[in-house]
Amino acid sequence: MATQQYTGGALLSVRNIGVRFGGIAALQDVSFDVAPQTICGVIGPNGAGKTTLFNCLSRLYSPTCGSIHFAGQPLLQLQAHQVAALGMARTFQHVALFPALTVRDNVMVGLHANAEAGFWACGLRLPSMRREERALEERTDAVLEELTLLGVAQRRVAELSFPTRKRVELARALVSRPKMVLLDEPAAGLNHEEVDSLRETLVRIKTEWKAAVLLVEHHMNLVMRCSDQVVALNFGCTIADGAPDAVAANADVIAAYLGGEAA
Repeated sequence: MATQQYTGGALLSVRNIGVRFGGIAALQDVSFDVAPQTICGVIGPNGAGKTTLFNCLSRLYSPTCGSIHFAGQPLLQLQAHQVAALGMARTFQHVALFPALTVRDNVMVGLHANAEAGFWACGLRLPSMRREERALEERTDAVLEELTLLGVAQRRVAELSFPTRKRVELARALVSRPKMVLLDEPAAGLNHEEVDSLRETLVRIKTEWKAAVLLVEHHMNLVMRCSDQVVALNFGCTIADGAPDAVAANADVIAAYLGGEAA
């Protein structure tokens, strides 16, 4: 399941990003880099700007100022579908699946940016189209097996438990073999054992699938145990960026979470 390697320096480079909604500054001068094949946790209290940042990266929002480069390309010149084709995939804070479709069909939706067969090949069911369809089905089954979802592949998503639906959404993000996957609170609603399983999956994404992970998460134990880098936001500003231990000990981070004043 390994993706094509990127060797051009920082995989993601965010510089001086700002986002305003009327008179409210959701992000202010946010800058950080993420290297290939690393896990970067993004933390901060509610309202810190974490999901707004994700929406800028996936081109659902357009920043007021600043620049974003991904895999050496200026991201803000692209549309959302072009970002997916470049190798960035994401999940959402609230599971966004098609409940009436099967698990396999939901996951195959994630391959829309990888399909190459043209209109006539699809319409006439030409051999090239059938070969591509088989290849995409094999890739789908491979990621379903990786995430222990093959046993429910033909079940409708609406019939599944919440933790299983979370894994289906992760599978949909991973099936395109992205260079980076953006995960928005993947541990929400999971129990202790499920969080441990998620941590193992995140490490496998980095080490075996050779992809980077940008992780927005409130589960601090998960973030600190699996991340190579942690970026902390508060009131839309970057207050820390570095190794997990250093960020956890940062006075501004402690103040943001405990409500005190930074030294």
